Amino acid sequence: MLHKQVFYLLNLAKVSKKVDFMHLSASKNMQTFRTSS
Repeated sequence: MLHKQVFYLLNLAKVSKKVDFMHLSASKNMQTFRTSS
């Protein structure tokens, strides 16, 4: 039971990191788009 919980938390952290990266790249793209236009 505990092992499953730890695995779930690790997976959650991985997903949140991925989302953070996507958000960061998206905001960067928006900045470059704004400066280029």
